Amino acid sequence: MTPELHIITQSELANFRDSGQYKHLNEKPISCERLDSYMHNPHAKPDDIVLYMLLQDNQLIAYRTILPDDLYGKTPEHFGWCSGNWVHPEHRRKGYSNYLLKQAMQDWNGKIMYTNYAPESHALYQKTGQFTLYSHREGYGFYLYAKTRELLRNRVSSVMRFFLFFVDILVWIVAALRSLMLTPGKNRWSIEEKRNPDSDYLRMFDARQKVCFEREATDLEWILKYPWVKEKQQQQAYFFSHRAKRFFYRFIVLKDKKNTKGFAMLQYRDGCLKVPYFQLGSGGHTELAIFLVKFCKRHKIKLMTIYDPVLSEAVSMVRHPFLYKKQKFQNVYAAWKPSCRQPLVSDGDGDYVFT
Repeated sequence: MTPELHIITQSELANFRDSGQYKHLNEKPISCERLDSYMHNPHAKPDDIVLYMLLQDNQLIAYRTILPDDLYGKTPEHFGWCSGNWVHPEHRRKGYSNYLLKQAMQDWNGKIMYTNYAPESHALYQKTGQFTLYSHREGYGFYLYAKTRELLRNRVSSVMRFFLFFVDILVWIVAALRSLMLTPGKNRWSIEEKRNPDSDYLRMFDARQKVCFEREATDLEWILKYPWVKEKQQQQAYFFSHRAKRFFYRFIVLKDKKNTKGFAMLQYRDGCLKVPYFQLGSGGHTELAIFLVKFCKRHKIKLMTIYDPVLSEAVSMVRHPFLYKKQKFQNVYAAWKPSCRQPLVSDGDGDYVFT
């Protein structure tokens, strides 16, 4: 039996969420949290197609989600990010993922981008021959209280996973000792750490240097009000992540004796740290790097990922306890030639800030 294609536009999301079809699907093509976020996306247009589903005998066998966004260059361009892609294990290697990608490319007139991709998805996109590299940045992943049971769980046998428990104890001891002995020094600037962005922070976020991807204060409020991940969230029949034991954002303001010198946004999730957005004045990268090392020590961070090359290098240069650092890349690919040819990309662009 040939699968049936179902498409959902932005304006149809609310009805789809409340429908019997969504409630009774064997797998959810989009979590409740992502649904709420998609519905309130300030960049989405009513006719944007944001969800593609293939159903067979009323069972979901494949889906693709598209996150609408805007690009600002010589002319504004409306486009979509590849955000979610899944095929049921029993229906893989039948071309369904490629079929849904072709549908999306057609409906979005080729204006599709992707970043922070899984290797399998990257291979699929590159096989089409339609995507070219739009932006490339090289940063690092910094490991401190890392858990080898998590890093190697899909690479070793169950017997070896048992022994990794003892390896993790040793890693924790070494990390704790290094954290005690290796301190990054004192900040010359004062650092304010906020749980929520105040009006001054929102003004700074609005006024930051932006080229092409111009997320503003309204975007930040949307991101925070409609997160894709929630603490202690009930398990859903959804393939991608939607819950965490601990998930929060922190909003950092850096000041010297007279002036505000910069800001940063941090995202913490179950021992992992990201820096989705920041802007700093002269000397600010070292000041933020010192703070980040202290933050990692205080919160027992397993992995801090920074794609920005200047900030990641600043972290490398200060005195730190990290056990290991690994080079990481953030590539953005586009299926058309955007009018903005030299984008200023932040770690949080795409859907990275949500996950």
